[in-house]
Amino acid sequence: MGYVMIAVFAHVHYSWLYHGYLIMMFACAVPPLLLIRHDSPRVAARSANLSQQPFFQSCIDAYVRPSQFPGGFPLACVCVFVFSCGSAPMFFLLLMLRDLVGIQERISLQMHFSLISTDFFLSAAVAAALNAVLAPKAPKTPGRTSAFTEVRANSFRITAASVIGFGVASLLMPFVYVFPTQGSRINAFYIISAFLGATFGCVYARFQDCSWQLLPPDVSTANAMGFCTMWKLLGAGLGNFAAGLVLDVFQDPTVGVADNKAAMIGYSKFGYIAVCVSSAVLAFVSGGLVLMLPKRANEGRAAAKLILPPPPGG
Repeated sequence: MGYVMIAVFAHVHYSWLYHGYLIMMFACAVPPLLLIRHDSPRVAARSANLSQQPFFQSCIDAYVRPSQFPGGFPLACVCVFVFSCGSAPMFFLLLMLRDLVGIQERISLQMHFSLISTDFFLSAAVAAALNAVLAPKAPKTPGRTSAFTEVRANSFRITAASVIGFGVASLLMPFVYVFPTQGSRINAFYIISAFLGATFGCVYARFQDCSWQLLPPDVSTANAMGFCTMWKLLGAGLGNFAAGLVLDVFQDPTVGVADNKAAMIGYSKFGYIAVCVSSAVLAFVSGGLVLMLPKRANEGRAAAKLILPPPPGG
């Protein structure tokens, strides 16, 4: 909806988005926080028990214990962190449209940014949905608390291929400037953005499945997946921040667009190449680590079986 609003109000300076985002954040976040307090009695009773736990112990359970799980889950968190660090190109679509594609007129720039972003996220949503429909179903087990979930190596190979595909799209993105006309550059940017979005959606859908397979039995699933999500968000934030610093080194006063408020800072194509190549390298590293996960999981499970207590009477 935000990108649709950018297109509808393309003639208005986009600074209104900062105020709109703040208002919508509170409007959407406060009601769930109030409603969650009236959850089921079972959750309320559990919350009462947790409230008696020391705060320091709660921090250890939330942020330290998941990093010590056997079976490859900590390495999966490293994978998603490294991949998220390399997801920076999707945060610079507006600047690339201006400096690489060459769209200088502000209204046209905002319009194409809206459409390109919609293209990216719709591709991500379609890829994630298709992944859910077409992915092979996990074999049914008596329950998660009775044994490890079976590791399906094919899932990790598909995830690694998606991660590497994202890296390839990131690598291609800054080179749209080689096309001779602005129209051809715009078309190429739309195609690459769709590919980038599709691989991005597939990666995060597949990472959820892979992380679930790596969870040991008898753990707090919600806490473990929250731990993994924390590393995903931390990677995205740090990667975006580092990419901004790299790009700032390549300021180009001859590139930019002036509007009715101020002149926007422009950046040379070498800055975007540095950012996107670095992101691609991080994606390739993450893809290589993903391929190591099944072996790490099997090694951890073999070690866990060795330390299991003997059966009664045996």
